[in-house]
Amino acid sequence: MNTSSERTRGLRPLARGVTALAIAAGLSASSVVRAGDEGGAGKPGLAANAATARSFAGAFVRVEVALRYDGGDAPSALAAQSDYGTFIQDERPIDAAGIVLAPDRVLMMDPELHPRFVAGLTVVFGAQRVAAVPLAWVADHDGVILALARPLDGVSPPSFDATRPPPYRAVHYGRSADVWTTTVGSVLDRLRIDEDGREWADAWWPAIVIDRSGVPVGVTLADEVPADGAGWKGSPTSWPLVASAERDALVEGAARAAADGLLRVHLRLRSPKSDRSSPTFRFRSRGGDEEEGNDTERNAVGLLVDATKVVVLAGLDAAATARIEGIDVHAADGTRVPAKFLASYRHVGALLVETERALPRPLALAATPIRRHTRDFLLDVRLELQGDKRRTHVTHARLDDYRQGWRRQWSPSVGDSPDGHFVFDRTSALVAFPVARRANEERSRWRRNDGTILMSPEYLVPMIADPAAHADAANVPVVAEREDRLAWLGVETQRLDRELARVNGVSAVTQDGRSGALVSYVYAGSPAQQAGLLPGHILLRLHAPDRPAPIPVGGSGDSDSSFEDYLEAMGGASEMFGSMMSGRPPWPSVDNELNRTLTKIGAGKKIRLEYAVDGQTREVEMTVTEGPPHFDAAPLFKSEPLGVTVRDLTYEVRRHFQLDEAFVGVIVSKVERGGRAAVADLRPMDIVLRIGDEPVAGAAAFGKAIAGDGELRLTVKDKLKERVVKIAAATAESSGAK
Repeated sequence: MNTSSERTRGLRPLARGVTALAIAAGLSASSVVRAGDEGGAGKPGLAANAATARSFAGAFVRVEVALRYDGGDAPSALAAQSDYGTFIQDERPIDAAGIVLAPDRVLMMDPELHPRFVAGLTVVFGAQRVAAVPLAWVADHDGVILALARPLDGVSPPSFDATRPPPYRAVHYGRSADVWTTTVGSVLDRLRIDEDGREWADAWWPAIVIDRSGVPVGVTLADEVPADGAGWKGSPTSWPLVASAERDALVEGAARAAADGLLRVHLRLRSPKSDRSSPTFRFRSRGGDEEEGNDTERNAVGLLVDATKVVVLAGLDAAATARIEGIDVHAADGTRVPAKFLASYRHVGALLVETERALPRPLALAATPIRRHTRDFLLDVRLELQGDKRRTHVTHARLDDYRQGWRRQWSPSVGDSPDGHFVFDRTSALVAFPVARRANEERSRWRRNDGTILMSPEYLVPMIADPAAHADAANVPVVAEREDRLAWLGVETQRLDRELARVNGVSAVTQDGRSGALVSYVYAGSPAQQAGLLPGHILLRLHAPDRPAPIPVGGSGDSDSSFEDYLEAMGGASEMFGSMMSGRPPWPSVDNELNRTLTKIGAGKKIRLEYAVDGQTREVEMTVTEGPPHFDAAPLFKSEPLGVTVRDLTYEVRRHFQLDEAFVGVIVSKVERGGRAAVADLRPMDIVLRIGDEPVAGAAAFGKAIAGDGELRLTVKDKLKERVVKIAAATAESSGAK
């Protein structure tokens, strides 16, 4: 029976209280006269409920919360369900219902806003407008008691008697659309018993609960309350409260815990080994959770979970993790402590590292399941890293809504982005922290998944105790020579379409050609050849033990082809990108969706490959295998004086040029415009066979051969013929091999 007109968390009673139809007498002139029950069978009738509503007219007030920006930040709260900034833009305060506890004391729902966003609180009763400030917060309910600058005239504070027996009714005051209304009706007459044996009753909020004769029994501040009356019976002034001075102390305690236990971690990454400036243009993402291009430094928040262990909240993909060269943890005292990589977690975007020395005051991790903190007075530490600086704001917060996600883990549902929010309890133990959930399934090429959640330490503790059981073996730092290595199946494929699927009798298992890949070539000695795959077979799906769903093979997955398809769909956009697409290697890239998926599963893992032969599906068990060096990962040599970069010949290059394994040479991967190599007509994708009379057996050999003075005489081969390229004499100093 609860509805909403403004779903503002913290002030939700305005919006999510019952659909009230007001009692006019004693309220505003715009109120509507209705009652909650029609009488009969022991229930009060319309007239009795109307009289009850009138009798409580002096027990309710309105509270206006005026908002403001702070330092350019818009008002926000962890659990806000609407944009607080709209109230400022609309030049209006938030309106909340208040319950009078004394002429100078009012109870309202807790806005949970940092004081920096609150320009002022005003209590309104009739024509009276009185300023107010928070005095105390209810410890285990969404309530705050305000102290008024002066007493209100004409109010009638309820006198509560917690001993009164049921049945109960409730008197609720709130706004429905543009009208402030009062509703009277039966409550607490529907019981729910949870699996722990606790009994709960449905309620209205905020509402004054009364017995049959109209005597106030207590106040409800939630849609369900303990059936035994714990926490809601009696006067709110007698409930467990957090006084203003105590709140300030708790805020300081959480700030200290955050300063000691939430540390800046500096990740140092080497520059990518691949020649990203080569004419190869690849529109693709490796599926990282926080893909940031080719940067060499990143700062992230680290949880100091014991004296030497830090959980780093950085969702690096395998390409970024591979480039990690060093990790520094910046301790609370400002010192820099080196750390070593231990594991990258498989299902959440975080790393586990170990510091060289013990650090003081690690975080206390709350042992209580997170749902037991429902509506508790908690502390929200908002932490932002801005380069090597940190910005922190601390206020109180409450959690009251949860969702069940991966493997039945519970996380709070919040309106504000969870990023940067660290929640502590009143003992300064960490209750929840933000982390990105890694997706199990392969994500769409055009869609990102920022599934950041607030995670409970109850799920983190096992990951710290046994990191190997939760680690992603494919997401680890590697030496530069292996940085861009990929797992491989050892096939070239053609994407299916509807006609190919129907001709090959696989429409039913490929969604009529929307998935699946036709094998067009199988490399000798590859896993595919060892598994018996042949040209003409159709790859359907991969089955990995830690993936709940099969992974469809969607064709070549060649990112260049995919981008060309995208540009074609965009019409004229292909002309815009034409110059960027020119000069690409003419062979299909092995850095495709299939090989990236195998790489993400991890070398050494057992998988099942589902494929089709003559319309019949088959399966074969395989072990994911790291592939040989490919073009983008091949050893290279870059000569700045010549303006040329060459690479070793790799298996897909040899296939394209029909070169056997005995053939020696290097392939030109880049020629700088205007450089000496370009002037001499050396071209990208030329194969350098000899320098002078000496064969060139690799990029390193190329570098040695061009050293020294004198004219260089290169014998090169393209797809059709050999030719000689002469490069003018100069000291051919180089930037070296990679």
